[in-house]
Amino acid sequence: MKLYINGRFLTQKQTGIPRFAYQMCLAMHQLGVNFEVLAPKNILSSYDCPFKVTVCGALKGHLWEQISLPLYLKKFSDALLISFSGLGPIFKKKHIATIHDIAFMVNKKWFSVPYRILYGCLTPILVRHCSKILTVSQFSKNEIVKYLHVDPAKIEVVYNAVSSELSATSSIDSVDERFTQPYLLAVSSIDPRKNFKMLVDAFLSSGISTHKLYIIGGKATSFGEVGLDMSNSGQVEFLGFVDDALLKQAYKNASLFVYPSLYEGFGIPPIEAMSAGCPVLVSDIDVFHEINEDAAWYCNPNDKESIIAQIQFILLSENRPLVEQKIKLGKQQSQKYDWQHSANQLKNILKKLVV
Repeated sequence: MKLYINGRFLTQKQTGIPRFAYQMCLAMHQLGVNFEVLAPKNILSSYDCPFKVTVCGALKGHLWEQISLPLYLKKFSDALLISFSGLGPIFKKKHIATIHDIAFMVNKKWFSVPYRILYGCLTPILVRHCSKILTVSQFSKNEIVKYLHVDPAKIEVVYNAVSSELSATSSIDSVDERFTQPYLLAVSSIDPRKNFKMLVDAFLSSGISTHKLYIIGGKATSFGEVGLDMSNSGQVEFLGFVDDALLKQAYKNASLFVYPSLYEGFGIPPIEAMSAGCPVLVSDIDVFHEINEDAAWYCNPNDKESIIAQIQFILLSENRPLVEQKIKLGKQQSQKYDWQHSANQLKNILKKLVV
């Protein structure tokens, strides 16, 4: 059986889901798993791939994934495909597909009309035909069972982790001037479910004048409208997409990382912040209790006053001993998530899988 990886992620910036795909490939390569990544021709130069990558097909994007990729694989009768990025060829039977979350089914308003139509139509077909489904939390597994009526035995949980470039052990050569003054940090795509409008409103209403709020992340066409003025003000700055070196600086020097998301399949940024030694405030939702346990503070994401109260409490100097305890717990918690461990899980799944 020859193992192939759906490499469409190599055409996307390394955030969230593409990061999961890339890091899983790196970890599998380090474990000696023999595989080949198949990708469209528009691979981004920012990816450093020590594993084999083969460009195939003339199409791009979803058309490449649904037409070029399965046509290429028809040449290999024993080919098993792994898709790490949320979709994949919907009629491919020897296929391990990954569904990170089903947010597009939970609240359609969070996404653009084309996105929710595409995923709403293709995902149910995908789960019927694929051999196995990977997802990134027990919460997400339960949601897939609930909304897509999948046999739980078909779903395996393989957690996200912190990339080595962002871990506490990697060094920082110099610090950007923006990160030398007190600030709160939020990191994510500008997506309605990330609840940034509520966060900005809470921060500006908090009376905290000693800190700025930096928001790192870009806006994608797949998301619905956030209803947020993204022009920089005196206290709130949108920094857009940044590379890993700058992101590590942002995490390491922040007074507090805030993630008031309304819905997640896992949520990588909080554990990245924990790994860098930053205290973390997240939404009081089930998946964050699963992933972060007692290493984070929790707030009601729908209640501005709850967010304000927690931010003010964490920033109070007399509460610093409690903050230091949480930072220590956070570093320990982030170490539970490791790409090598996740790749080993997948390796064991592959050994057991009969397709």
